[in-house]
Amino acid sequence: MIAATQPAASPINFRPEGLSVFPTETEAVTALHQFLAHRELMAQTLARRAQRAKAGPLPIHPPRLPC
Repeated sequence: MIAATQPAASPINFRPEGLSVFPTETEAVTALHQFLAHRELMAQTLARRAQRAKAGPLPIHPPRLPC
């Protein structure tokens, strides 16, 4: 991730290399925060799935018949 306002560090120099380029530090930090927050949500989802798989399937009870 590059945040640069100087011409020597222009997007032309970095974008071809696959780097994200932002005109201000605020925009760069905001984008980084969004990326990390999304990554955390993904990690939480994977952890829940792993926990459910470890617990095994839920028991199936036969339906109760009316008396």
